Amino acid sequence: MGISCIPLMYVLTKKWFNATAALFTSGFVAVAQYSIFYSLIARPYIAGLFFILLLLIVWTRMIFEHDYRWKNIILFGFFAAVCAYIHQFSMLTAFLIAVAGLFFSKKQTFFKYLLACLLAVMLYAPHVPILLHQIGLGGIGGEDGWLDPPKPRFTLYYFQYLFHYSWIATLTAAIGLLVSSKINKTQWNNNKVKIVTALLLFITPYTIGYLYSLYINPVLQFSVLIFPFPFLLLTVASFIDSTLNTKKIVALLLILATMTFSLVVSRKHYNFLSAQWYGKSVAKTMEWREKYGNEHVNCVLNMSPHSITYFQDKYDIGLNNKFDRSDDYFSFMKKVKLLQGNYLVVAGLTDLQLEIVKPFYPVLVEYIPCFTSEIYVFAKTGTGIEGMEKINSEEYVWNAPVSAEYEFIPLKECNLSEICPSRFTKILLTLDYICRDSTADYALVLQTSYKGHITDWRCVKPCDFSIQNRDTSRIFLPFRYELLVKDSNRIAHYDVKIFLWNISKTNDIIPLKCTISIYQSNPFIYAMGESVR
Repeated sequence: MGISCIPLMYVLTKKWFNATAALFTSGFVAVAQYSIFYSLIARPYIAGLFFILLLLIVWTRMIFEHDYRWKNIILFGFFAAVCAYIHQFSMLTAFLIAVAGLFFSKKQTFFKYLLACLLAVMLYAPHVPILLHQIGLGGIGGEDGWLDPPKPRFTLYYFQYLFHYSWIATLTAAIGLLVSSKINKTQWNNNKVKIVTALLLFITPYTIGYLYSLYINPVLQFSVLIFPFPFLLLTVASFIDSTLNTKKIVALLLILATMTFSLVVSRKHYNFLSAQWYGKSVAKTMEWREKYGNEHVNCVLNMSPHSITYFQDKYDIGLNNKFDRSDDYFSFMKKVKLLQGNYLVVAGLTDLQLEIVKPFYPVLVEYIPCFTSEIYVFAKTGTGIEGMEKINSEEYVWNAPVSAEYEFIPLKECNLSEICPSRFTKILLTLDYICRDSTADYALVLQTSYKGHITDWRCVKPCDFSIQNRDTSRIFLPFRYELLVKDSNRIAHYDVKIFLWNISKTNDIIPLKCTISIYQSNPFIYAMGESVR
């Protein structure tokens, strides 16, 4: 479907404008990470784009070419219904296309167009109860979800993503389009209806998604904007006339070259695409078991039971995966503590789960940074490697108990640039202490501010989770700054404050040592939609 989107975009643009403009739009689809990535994963986005393009071609025949043969009426209804089935945002895009057609339909063809829309509604009707149930479940944002509402810079990031976060590709495309376009009154008059239509059909779903995400539930991501994406391409190519001369050929080739270069070199697309941790972690488990025997190598892979079953059937093995998504941190620790083998392969774990593993498997023997996660191979004994590069480490030691009258104990306050060379930085706070009351209200706090305003505040308490070692206890607070900072150039605007907070002013928590460790984080973990620099 992804490959087919290239000729479909060509056909659509040729119908709307001309063959020369079609070379630019289809060429962009061919080299953009946007369309390439979503063509390769088992998600509905490229399927939605594929059927949106098919719908638009049929819609164009009916609206602009006045071809209302029964074939087109049936195809319109079918393609619109399929778009609605695939994803809510492709359904929204198809709905807006259908509504836009009502304003173009002439009196003598209005009934036929309405019939095509009615067919789509009838074909989608069986799915309405499911849609209502999904809406009732809420979204993927909010307190229980993982998606935050879009920030004001979301639009900028979206356009940066389209051009691979490359200023060279962006400038080349801008200059190439300008020199290839005839921006004059004649061109505007010839295409103004189509230009305005295309612009509105991109802006409207974008605006609906943005406002819905702000005021109801976050849903807006780059992925869902791929459905109205053809209208953005049609808009920017609308002033390219039909003459194919040397200037336009050179401009097109430069756009394709810079986009390809930024895709392969700057974005490192094929590096991170091959770094999927699911299959690699299973392969790594098999490799170490072949080397040392099944009984000596355990695995803790954060995969769904269906995924584990898939890999077991694929390789005809019994993984005996020790991970259970229902485990809390205490249950997870007990499970790791009881493991008998000398080696442990882990992948997909949270940073806190990784810290829980280390006391029981203190030697890191292999580290593989991957897309969305990392693969670690730990051992109980032996010689290890560093793993993530440690940039800096500081220790704060108390040789005497701190008076309970001090509610706040400052540890470090600095500009983020002093400890983070780039946005891909992991900070790990570790507090060793003596605990006389595990329910005491005491916290280790990491606070981050942007231009004086707090943008992230997180803490960990002994009552949340701790690891005991004889007479002392330890709590961890790990955080990856790429979660918060989306542009390394803005690091200088962030400030960090690390402190202990004796909330209840208790003497039952006695701090002994706090360690602040800074690591060079994995640049591929969020490489799908963010800058890798």
